[in-house]
This record gives sequence, C-alpha cells and structure tokens, in this order.
Amino acid sequence: MSLSDFLQLKTMADETFKQDFLEAHNAYRALHGKEAVEAWYSEIKDYNFAKPGFQSGTGHFTQVVWKNSTELGVGMATDGKSVFVVGQYHPAGNFTNKGEFEGNVLPKSNLT
Repeated sequence: MSLSDFLQLKTMADETFKQDFLEAHNAYRALHGKEAVEAWYSEIKDYNFAKPGFQSGTGHFTQVVWKNSTELGVGMATDGKSVFVVGQYHPAGNFTNKGEFEGNVLPKSNLT
C-alpha cells in the first residue's frame, strides 16, 4: 500500500496527545496498523535531515520517529467503503520550539 492509495492524511494535536489520521478509500480488505504506520513513515523520502525542523508534507513521519513520544495506540473503523485509521501518540511530538526537531528527529544513521 502506498500513499497514493489514501484519500486523506490528517493531524490533530493538543498539549498531551498527538493524533495522525489516515483514510483509505476503496478498501476491500482490512488495513492493519502496521500499514498505516508504514504509510506515515514513508514521508521520510521528503524530509531534509540537513535542515531539521518543520517541513511541509513530513509531519506524519516526524511524529512516528519523535524520540520523546514513547507510546502509540492505533485504532481502525470502517463504513464499508473506506477504512479509517487513527494513531495516537503520547506524549505529543512535533513541537517547533528551538532545538525540538534536532533532539527528537535523529539523523538517518541513528534511525534503527
């Protein structure tokens, strides 16, 4: 499954939790949490590690690898036509304060 299979990727956050949403259209089979996380992670191809910080189109990836987010819950629902997947992270990540991205989105060589 690739990002082109998804109708929408959305994000919501408050001070405690961060949520990523994924809606797959024309889903004829169950979508597993692993596939959703892999779709969010696939934004790595667009992230410029040489210039850490917020970068449009990479927020799902940066939240998946955010060092200080230690818990992830994934839920799924369907209306029979589409599959909706939610990932909820705790504590929330993707803070744009100075130094946050550098300390939480580690260089590629450290992402193992």
